Amino acid sequence: MAKQFVLEKECWNNKNTQYKEEHVNLIFLYCVFLYKNMRQQVLQIFQ
Repeated sequence: MAKQFVLEKECWNNKNTQYKEEHVNLIFLYCVFLYKNMRQQVLQIFQ
């Protein structure tokens, strides 16, 4: 759980990071994945 939180934090902070391109891309994809999951969960709650 803590690891996921760290990844989420990195995700929103990745503008300040000095990662290689591919790493930033992975974090970005992970962000998109998280966002889609959260959106689905929210939509399910309101259905």
